Amino acid sequence: KQRHLGYPQVENAKISRCRNCNNYHIWVDNKMVYPKQAVAPLPADEMPEDIESDYREARQVLDDSPKAAAALLRRSIEGLTHHLLEEPQDHLYTDIETLAEQGVIDDRIRKAFDTVRVSGNDYTHAGRIYADDNREKALKLFELTNIIVRTTIAEDKLIDSLYDDLPDTKKREQS
Repeated sequence: KQRHLGYPQVENAKISRCRNCNNYHIWVDNKMVYPKQAVAPLPADEMPEDIESDYREARQVLDDSPKAAAALLRRSIEGLTHHLLEEPQDHLYTDIETLAEQGVIDDRIRKAFDTVRVSGNDYTHAGRIYADDNREKALKLFELTNIIVRTTIAEDKLIDSLYDDLPDTKKREQS
């Protein structure tokens, strides 16, 4: 006769230890339930650390709450505008406008910024979450966020580093 200590009994449960990371995993009915598997894309390589933490949190909550994921992605792009601007304002709409006016972003990336901004706004407003869950739309917002980072940070770094390697006599004069 087995004695149980007040804990619920789970059938078809297994605990395993990963050979790579050495962490424990819990499986129920051959499905890993811990740690949760994030299906959203990983952050772009050049994503700044403070923005990446919100992005990674959004990945973790996506399946439980696409609304929360969208709100965190909005916060990520807000952090990115602060990273890109010398004097960011307290309003994301204005910061995106300023990035466009300064030529930091083109119209295509402005649309990407606005899509993430508006979607995040739709999910949260004045502390109240009111939009319906939409996992597929939230997944697309992850892709847009990475496109924004690659376009505004990664591509510029690559271009600048390759241009800096050119001999000064071969560079165009800049006005």
